[in-house]
Amino acid sequence: MATAKYAVGAAGLKPADYANMAAVAASSTAMAAVASSQTAMTAVINSEAARTALVSSSVARKALKASSLAVEMSLVSSDGQYWNSIGTKTMRGLILYTKAGNTDNAFTITKVDSTTLASNNNARNAATSGSTGYKDWLEAFPNSSWVLSSITFYAYYRTTKIKYIPC
Repeated sequence: MATAKYAVGAAGLKPADYANMAAVAASSTAMAAVASSQTAMTAVINSEAARTALVSSSVARKALKASSLAVEMSLVSSDGQYWNSIGTKTMRGLILYTKAGNTDNAFTITKVDSTTLASNNNARNAATSGSTGYKDWLEAFPNSSWVLSSITFYAYYRTTKIKYIPC
């Protein structure tokens, strides 16, 4: 409850209007404000209960994907990175979208923080089959979207990117 009150207060809303993070996550007004506040997002990432409430709510996920705080980041520093060379990116935030560098799905996230994702390629493939467009990672893998320290991945091409909200 304290995180919810702090987050909505940091986002410029009245904390008394929201009983808990589930109430915040269910409100499009509250979520638009929280998703646009760096201070509120930092508070949310520091609370496991808050993180869970947000990814469990379709209202919250929609607001997070529309956040003005979202940035695009390339994961591969050069086209010389080969698929068989594992990469690690130190980061902290919420992954919204992922994008491969080519149409053969050359981007797989294998680990978020210390949690290994399912070994089935369909369960962790960070690209849409046959496309270089963005995959909605938050919808596909809501429980693997919050990153507290790093992601581990296989990828190549500088066009391998993620959109995320840094926290």
